[in-house]
Amino acid sequence: MPFAEFNITQFPKVSVSFQKNIKNMEDYRSFEKGWLMCYEKQKDFYFIFDTSNVGFIYPNYCYSLSSFISKLKELKKQYLTYSVIIVNNWYIKQLLFFVFQLQKPVAPVYIIEKDISIESLINDINQQKIIKNEHIFIIHP
Repeated sequence: MPFAEFNITQFPKVSVSFQKNIKNMEDYRSFEKGWLMCYEKQKDFYFIFDTSNVGFIYPNYCYSLSSFISKLKELKKQYLTYSVIIVNNWYIKQLLFFVFQLQKPVAPVYIIEKDISIESLINDINQQKIIKNEHIFIIHP
């Protein structure tokens, strides 16, 4: 089973669930390929990343992810409108903050904990409401 499973059945909503660990660099690269497949549709979309099952991730993958984000920024058109990342693990949250210190995201990122209503948040984002919640971290490009 790959590290990341991409569910595009509700496109433009793309749900991505993760397994416990990245097995190797090939496993990580399959995550990047899944992400790029969403761009191939050439339509705007957003991600819901669920990291609830993720365990220990080696920090070296942070550099790979920041490099990948940098390459995404070179694309002529950005189809990713925003991402919501569900995080219930302090360590994973710190890795994400580290990645976004290395490289700003291509679109706004909302880092939330499991108890936040995702549907309400998506509604608020799509209606361009101001998001004010101390349990939601927003990282702008």
